[in-house]
Amino acid sequence: AIGSVASWARFAHTEGERSLRESREDPAIREQRLARQAAREALRAQQLAEQREAGRKALAEAEELRLSGNDAYRQGQIPGNSRAKVDLAQAAALYSDAARVLDDVVGQLTIATDEATEVRRQRGLLHSNAAQVEIAAENWQAAADLARRALEDDAGGLKPRYRLARALVGLKDWPVAAATLDEALSLIASQGSKDSDDMRLEMWKLAEQVSEALPSYHWAQSKPAPKERKQAEDYEKRIVGTWEYGPPGSMQCYDVVLEKWGALYWKEKEMRIDLLRKSKLRWSGEYEMISGMVLDLAYEPGSDVLITEFTPPTDIPEEQRWKGPTRFTARRIAGPPKDEVADVAADEPPELTPESAPVAPETPEVTDTEEIAKVEEDLALPPDTPTELWLAGGGGAEDFAGRYTLLPDVAP
Repeated sequence: AIGSVASWARFAHTEGERSLRESREDPAIREQRLARQAAREALRAQQLAEQREAGRKALAEAEELRLSGNDAYRQGQIPGNSRAKVDLAQAAALYSDAARVLDDVVGQLTIATDEATEVRRQRGLLHSNAAQVEIAAENWQAAADLARRALEDDAGGLKPRYRLARALVGLKDWPVAAATLDEALSLIASQGSKDSDDMRLEMWKLAEQVSEALPSYHWAQSKPAPKERKQAEDYEKRIVGTWEYGPPGSMQCYDVVLEKWGALYWKEKEMRIDLLRKSKLRWSGEYEMISGMVLDLAYEPGSDVLITEFTPPTDIPEEQRWKGPTRFTARRIAGPPKDEVADVAADEPPELTPESAPVAPETPEVTDTEEIAKVEEDLALPPDTPTELWLAGGGGAEDFAGRYTLLPDVAP
């Protein structure tokens, strides 16, 4: 750009001299000059086309490897998968192979600047994905190295910063973790989008762990105020805790966590899914690493169970789809802190004891107050419920014959 009057004057003078020189040029010399200029332009156009084609081929090959890596990671994160470690290792290898494909081509893209920019962006994404795989496997140093490489290609990326901080917390490198989080929180404060707001909550969760190790550390940003809760959110407090599911002998467990500022999420090992309320008794969330993978939770307050269902992405080829179960009934093995359930609404259905509590059918989705009241009424015991039953039958290990008494504190 020409930024001053003097610069414009020099430019005009140079152009004037060039025009005058060309007007006096011998026709034969002028023809030779134009031919050389055309040859240079043709060569550059050919080189540009070749570089663009090389960039497109490399991006296509890397994308195919990335999608295969996503499939392997998806399989490795499905609850109950006995091959999870193998699948995660395969995902890391596929992401690494894809990044190498882009490494080989990026140095060749000297004039194809658009393709070079896209190659670097995709390479950063691959390193960030690989960092997440290493975090899931608790390979903290490898995760930190990959996150740093991702930031080389995506200096403003929030996810690689979060993953770097997560790896540093895993390494217990508290001073560097604090500096990384502080820088990330300052970057988030300057953006102000919904995605950055969601990431802020993730960052502050890590910052709390860092503050426990470095209580004197002063954060540059203010911690978000706790979310003001409404009475209708009491069921969210009810589902907080640790839940167990699966067949006897191979039980798995997950946690439902409610942050102080109101964020609700589901977590099993390193897999985390933020939950959004769909109705009073239902929540849903999508796993950020696997587009289209959805978790649905439905709470049965009468029997205190969570119906847990994973919906895999619809774009997975049939031969790669998870063939195991995707719907589970989870039972509580650890509850929320007492101060979080002390103010549960008084009109909730009474808790049933294990002796008398049948597993309730799945509660239908409700969307307004009248429907919620009807569901809760259906879950209550009818007035003519007998207080004593005699059963006969069964036998062996599952013999259920005998006398059953409804405890007085839950009798109608």
